[in-house]
Amino acid sequence: MLSISKQTDYAIELILALSKLREGELLSLRTFSKHSNISFLFLQRIARSLRGAQLIESVRGMNGGYRLVKPAQRISFREVIEAIEGKFGVIACSKNSMCQFEMRCSAKHRLRVVEREIVQLLGERFVA
Repeated sequence: MLSISKQTDYAIELILALSKLREGELLSLRTFSKHSNISFLFLQRIARSLRGAQLIESVRGMNGGYRLVKPAQRISFREVIEAIEGKFGVIACSKNSMCQFEMRCSAKHRLRVVEREIVQLLGERFVA
C-alpha cells in the first residue's frame, strides 16, 4: 500500500505551521510540540531531516526557533517526503537497483510509468 508515514505527515504539519509565521518570526519546536501534541524528540528528528534538506533553518539563542528557507508555496510534497523518507519510489527496485527478479520481471516497465507520473505529480503539488 502506498502511504504517507506519520513522520512525513508531521513534517508537513510543521512546514504548514512555519508557513504561517510573520516575517522575522520563529517557531519553537517545544511550543509546536505542545500545541500539536507531537513528541518533542520526534519533532527534533523531523526538524533535523528538514534542515538537512535545506527546507528549514534554525536560529539559536534564547528567542531561537525555526523558519522556512523558502516560501511554503515553493516546497513540494516530494521535497518533504524525500527529506524524511529518502528517495521516493513506488516500486522496490526503483529504490534498490539490485533486484533478484530484474531480468524476468514483466511488471516493472508498467509500474515505472505509474511511478514517474506519481513522482512528477508530487513535485508539482506544493505543501501550502
